This record gives sequence, structure tokens and C-alpha cells, in this order.
Amino acid sequence: MSDILLHPATAEDDEANDVEAEALLLMSLDFVKAHAPTIDKARDTVIQEMENMVMTGLADLVRLSNPTKLISESNAACVIAADGT
Repeated sequence: MSDILLHPATAEDDEANDVEAEALLLMSLDFVKAHAPTIDKARDTVIQEMENMVMTGLADLVRLSNPTKLISESNAACVIAADGT
């Protein structure tokens, strides 16, 4: 590993590494096959949460871009809070 730091890779090294990388497919590993469904589910969860955050942020921007609506919503919240309902 220290050789990599002392001697930067050349174009020939890159080509050799590409050939080695192509020879080993990730899905050919039993470990990867066993955990692929869990990883896919986690990826889908992360994507869904990110989409929700984006939609919430955009909705907040739309709400904040209309100050009249924002003031009326704020007043309604105060009335509800004062009324107790």
C-alpha cells in the first residue's frame, strides 16, 4: 500500500486495474447476493425520505412566498390557541 503513495499510478497501471475489476463482478460474491435485498430496501427508504424532504421544503417555500396567506395562517393559529380548540 505504501508503494501506491510513493509511486503514483500510470496509464498502464490503470489499464491493468480495469481488467482486474472487470473480472470480478460484485453480484458474483455470495456476501453481496445475501445482502442485496436489504441494501435495495434501505436505498428505497433513503430515496423516499429525500423526496419527502424536498417536497416539504418546496411546500414551505411556496407558503413563505405568499406573505398574505402566511399572516392569515398565523392569525388562525393564534385564534385556535386562544380558544383552546
